This record gives sequence, C-alpha cells and structure tokens, in this order.
Amino acid sequence: MPCTTTALGNMFLIIVYGYLMFLAATYLSSGSELLLEILGPGIVGGLFLPALGALPDAMLIMGKSD
Repeated sequence: MPCTTTALGNMFLIIVYGYLMFLAATYLSSGSELLLEILGPGIVGGLFLPALGALPDAMLIMGKSD
C-alpha cells in the first residue's frame, strides 16, 4: 500500500482497508459454515475455527508493533 501524508490519502487508505477487512470476514464466515457442514463440529469447531478467527486480530497486533 502506498504511504501518504495527506488527509485525503489517509482517508482513502482507511476506506480501502476497512473494505478489505469486511470482505475477509465475510469469506471467513461463509467458509467456516461450509467447513462445519462438511467435517462436523468436532476439532474443527472447537479448535481450528476459533484460531482461524483470531488470526486477523493477531496480525493487526503484530503489525502495530512496528
């Protein structure tokens, strides 16, 4: 992503980032439902999906520490 120092450029980056996060959350949600239908709620529902759902938050925290 390009770096910017203007208010308009920062607003553009915030909007694009918000849209990409919304799109990723939508894909994750629909994929989770399909995976639960196929494999059932065993390890997938109890371990894998919560870890996969927490991954974007962890990436944000790691990126913020730079």
